[in-house]
Parts: sequence; structure tokens; C-alpha cells
Amino acid sequence: MRKVSPTKSFWGQQKVDYLGHRVSAEGLETHPKDLATLQEPPFPTNLRSMQSFLGSLNYYSRFIEDFAI
Repeated sequence: MRKVSPTKSFWGQQKVDYLGHRVSAEGLETHPKDLATLQEPPFPTNLRSMQSFLGSLNYYSRFIEDFAI
């Protein structure tokens, strides 16, 4: 039988960070540190960095209002 570790548990919190997202009663939000990198991204200088940038936008598209590529 497994036991719950009180030092590793979070009880009664309004928001919890989980797998790169912030989970609350309102739903999912992006983590603030991830928003900073999306708001000021480095300019893509080659194909690989452009693909990486577009992949990041696609991953966070559900958090961006009126998003379209």
C-alpha cells in the first residue's frame, strides 16, 4: 500500500504548477516563465530555428486568442 508524503503534497492551493502549465479552478494557463520566452522570442535565423519557433506557437496556440498561422 502506498502512502502520501506530506512534504511532497500540496493541499488547499488555488493554483498548482503541473507539467509546464498552471492548473486552477478556471482551467489551464501557461506558466509565466514560458510566456516571457514567447513574448520576446529570438529572431529565427535558419530553417531549424523557424521550425522550432512555429512548433512553440502551435503548442501554445490554445492559449493565444484569435491564433492563426
